[in-house]
Amino acid sequence: MEQLEKHLGVAWPTGSLTLGQVVFKPQALRVAQVTGSPGGTASGPVLTATSDQEQVTVPLDVAQQSRVKVGDAVSVTLPDGSTTPGVVSRMGTVAVTSGSGTQATTTISVSVRLVHPSAAGSLDSAPVTVDITTQTARDALVVPVGALLAEGAGGYDVEVVGPGSTRRYVPVTIGIFDDGDGLVQVTGALTPGQRVVVPAR
Repeated sequence: MEQLEKHLGVAWPTGSLTLGQVVFKPQALRVAQVTGSPGGTASGPVLTATSDQEQVTVPLDVAQQSRVKVGDAVSVTLPDGSTTPGVVSRMGTVAVTSGSGTQATTTISVSVRLVHPSAAGSLDSAPVTVDITTQTARDALVVPVGALLAEGAGGYDVEVVGPGSTRRYVPVTIGIFDDGDGLVQVTGALTPGQRVVVPAR
């Protein structure tokens, strides 16, 4: 307080700042932009502020809204390619539509808190990639998504490579998808370590 009084030229008595000279907030803030100027008209906002905590904002497609909730684990890929963990801290309640026609998208804002804020370094604003974990499965058997073959009855097969490069189709039931690594959980007559056929890239 003494430093603020000195900056404003209030020498005596201590604690004599008048109403309107200072604004108190319940937590620390980061000044993002100063819009007022000394001697300017006393009307309108004088600055904009943000939280002093590093935060990631995700424009989530409303079609995915029901799959994401506060507390979900997140992996954030930073501009340098490194990844750091995060947690969904807030779900927006207002949907925003951008674009028009077939290019229109409707999203809500999702806030992500970094578990290790220092991982962002000196970044002020930067594009990142966010992978949100909405489901987990332990001891899951997975195959590359590209190994799935749709069958006429609406199910899926996986082509397995056996001894002597023999091949056979094995029906599978799919579970959850790992979009980050391009994998899908499957159950069926498969065992870990078997080779499956995927399309050539």
